[in-house]
Amino acid sequence: MVVFTYRAHRLDGAEVAGEIAADTAREALAAVRERGLFVSSLQPRRQSPLLCLRQGISRPAILGRRFLVRRRGEEALLCRQLAVLLRSGLPLYESLQSLAGSRSDGYAVLLRELAAGLAAGRTFSELLAARPQVFSQLSAALVRVGERSGRLPEMMQQLAAWLEQSCRSREKLKTALLYPSVLLIETVGLGIFLTLVVLPALSSLILSLRADVPWPTRLLLSWSAFVQASWPLLLTGAIAAAVLLLLLLRLPRVADRAERLRLSLPFFGELRREVLWLQVLRALSMLVSCGISIDEAAREAASVTGSRYMRQRLLAVAAGIRQGFPLTELLTDERTLPPLLLEFLRAGETSGCLQEMLDHGADYAEMMAEHHAARLQALAEPLAYLIVFALVGGFVAAVSLPLLDMMLLV
Repeated sequence: MVVFTYRAHRLDGAEVAGEIAADTAREALAAVRERGLFVSSLQPRRQSPLLCLRQGISRPAILGRRFLVRRRGEEALLCRQLAVLLRSGLPLYESLQSLAGSRSDGYAVLLRELAAGLAAGRTFSELLAARPQVFSQLSAALVRVGERSGRLPEMMQQLAAWLEQSCRSREKLKTALLYPSVLLIETVGLGIFLTLVVLPALSSLILSLRADVPWPTRLLLSWSAFVQASWPLLLTGAIAAAVLLLLLLRLPRVADRAERLRLSLPFFGELRREVLWLQVLRALSMLVSCGISIDEAAREAASVTGSRYMRQRLLAVAAGIRQGFPLTELLTDERTLPPLLLEFLRAGETSGCLQEMLDHGADYAEMMAEHHAARLQALAEPLAYLIVFALVGGFVAAVSLPLLDMMLLV
């Protein structure tokens, strides 16, 4: 099989260039014409890149590619680099080859496979859709629109911007949850240290006073003795409970209820809801601006949310729109959607400026997410001091009470 380079024109007059693999020049010409292009030049390459690919891919590299998972930051970087190379006039095949040559990890193998697929005559969107473990359905949909409209560089740039915005939103959520998580771990660790190390050393001293031990001290000593005697059973029970919880969360009904519970929490749930709707509205706005219908946009946006509940709701919305129901009517009873965002969507549907109002709604959701993240971080620090003070203060008070009683008796 020979790889041919071609230059062609679309129906709108735009000039495109690329490469295609075929046995003969006639087959290559027919394959290019099947894409709706008018060929102006077609010539074979001197060396088949497929041979170079077979020689360059080693077994360890292929094994490394199998463990690739979807990372939005890596996907955003690839899209941004491809957008820059395509806007500079470099063909897609050569852009992929250049990016593959600049890396030495599993993504280099992936990029070479994408280039080989292009050389074999497959479209870029087909290649992305065939790798859902690395690229989202939204990426494949936008690339498909770019291929059909001849605006692939612009689509890659928009996709990179959306992926970068999504990464920033997720990082804000992780940052907001980091301090409370560290606080919880520190509190549990401090409690275990006081129970297993400090209390046993003080219990003999307290009991040797031969005085009436106050009930807080007795309760603390009893708890320490119970944990010391039963810690293997408690540890086994905790591990078994964690495994059972993970198994239960695999059940669809339990997972749905757990997701709804997380979304209904006072502070964390509110922040989570705003971040989810920020991602959804950004994705819908980008898809609608590319000419994709709102029902298809909702179906594609469902694949990029990290929430099982939100994914099911968007798929239900897409099905309802196909049946003729308005978008805002389907979202009227959605409890996770802030009322003001619903008003943005209703105004967009009424005025015919849905894409613009989707952008405004996403900006509002981003502003509220930043506000709640800042408020959560501001409340976390005094709450941390309060919890640690209550734990340590209660421990000191329980230990000091019998000593104070003994001093009063003397």
